[in-house]
Amino acid sequence: MERIVRTVPKWGRVTLLGFLIAFFPAAQAKDVVINKQWPIQNPAGGSELSPPVVEQTNQCATAVFVWGFVPGATITVFKGGSTVIGGPFNSTFGFALIPVTSPLQTNDKITAIQTVNGVKSAPSAVMTVGAMPSSLPPPTIDTHLYACGRVVDVHNLVSGVTVQVADTTAGNAVIGNGSTPNLWGNDWDPVVTSSLTLNHKITARQLACTGVKSTDATAVPVNADPSPFLAPTLDAPIVGNNTVTANGLYIGSLFQAVQGAPI
Repeated sequence: MERIVRTVPKWGRVTLLGFLIAFFPAAQAKDVVINKQWPIQNPAGGSELSPPVVEQTNQCATAVFVWGFVPGATITVFKGGSTVIGGPFNSTFGFALIPVTSPLQTNDKITAIQTVNGVKSAPSAVMTVGAMPSSLPPPTIDTHLYACGRVVDVHNLVSGVTVQVADTTAGNAVIGNGSTPNLWGNDWDPVVTSSLTLNHKITARQLACTGVKSTDATAVPVNADPSPFLAPTLDAPIVGNNTVTANGLYIGSLFQAVQGAPI
């Protein structure tokens, strides 16, 4: 069995299925295995599930980052306490980026609940959506860009923006789009792009639905592939898990995990 995934983390570390769920946001809910010593339903009545956490964001955001729930739980996001605007969403992990039905507005009151095996938690603490700033700073780009790579790390972002990455050497053609918040945070985005070209210069800008946009980031050149190309290392795999964690990866490279005989 083998899996291939594009590596995107900031420090060259990836949990194998963590990137794949960004492309398959909805999954079939199924029973979650719960340790009987810590039941999720109180025999005296009521739920023992703690509420999840909704990360702070601003108007224009088209998704919310929710964390602090049982891996495998189904998450539902509400506006004003009763209107469903996101989910039900089933996540392999204890965190998820959940798309909402329309861009958030300033002062929207957002909450979320988790549901495990039919048991519902109390609502999360209210997240009040902030206003988009009247100006946006120019982003910065991680300098570790490699030829044929397909990821550009863009930093210094505001939550709720969209991100455009462009190749200035190719006539400022847009080669990738992203947004905040995302699975990696509120203030940076590993934007998936078309294949990068050696010695071309790459820039980025951030834009909001209010019409405000930043100036372009200082352009960064695409480097030749590293030499020597070092092998990654794995954290000790745990029998029964459906993920592995790899370290020492090159941003934008492909990572292949194989169970059984080596390639």
